[in-house]
Amino acid sequence: MQSIVIASVLGLADKYVRKEYIDRLKEVVRMTRIGAALIEEGRIEGRIRKAQESILDAIKAKFETIPLRHLLLS
Repeated sequence: MQSIVIASVLGLADKYVRKEYIDRLKEVVRMTRIGAALIEEGRIEGRIRKAQESILDAIKAKFETIPLRHLLLS
């Protein structure tokens, strides 16, 4: 129930709250375990995306093109 309330408040805040308050809220969230987990998740996703781009660049350098069916799988 608590997570539903938090999600509802954040959803409403996203739509109706001024940018200044959102910036302050982001500062507060960063200091929590949830904020730290979200930041770490973002870092991991960034590393994965960078690795995927590096692999695609290596494939392009070797073969000049990537078959379309391989791109659709990602």
